[in-house]
Amino acid sequence: MRLNNPFKISKKSTLLISIIFSAIVSIDFNTSIYENIYLFLNLSIIFWGLIVLGISDYSSNKISNKIILMLISISLIFSAIDLQNNSFTLDNQSLLIHISGGILGFTVFLVVYLLPKQILGGGDVKLAGLIGIITGFPMVTIVLLLGLFSCVIIERIKNTSSSIPLGFYLVIITIIYLGIFNIFFQ
Repeated sequence: MRLNNPFKISKKSTLLISIIFSAIVSIDFNTSIYENIYLFLNLSIIFWGLIVLGISDYSSNKISNKIILMLISISLIFSAIDLQNNSFTLDNQSLLIHISGGILGFTVFLVVYLLPKQILGGGDVKLAGLIGIITGFPMVTIVLLLGLFSCVIIERIKNTSSSIPLGFYLVIITIIYLGIFNIFFQ
């Protein structure tokens, strides 16, 4: 367990940060105001939860089950809803892509977790499932691999012998992916 907490950020501050970042990422002048609001609400909640999870994992090696479950529920709802022509419709294909990503992320990390030499924590397994639901298949593989590589590289450079907060790096890469995806590909 880490004794010093380098993040003196409250949950209210993380909410403000996520709202500002979501506003920057979600504004698209080529779409309707409803689509912008829909994306803004989705990203605000997701960014806030991810930031809280990342900070918590880095400072105390704990990942909140309540926040994971809340984000899974919200992500599934937002992935199932398609906003076209200012009306909400059910998008089964998108929902299937996101559920597949969640199953893949969870399953791969669960297999590694169950290996005799325990490398991952249970929170990392649940977080990988959440990231899979957020990013969908096949992007989950890229996001999780980049998070894993960034964790290994940065922790090697830091040369620490304490436990490694993998969830923190997974969260950072997920936020970067969501920001880049929503700015350049929406």
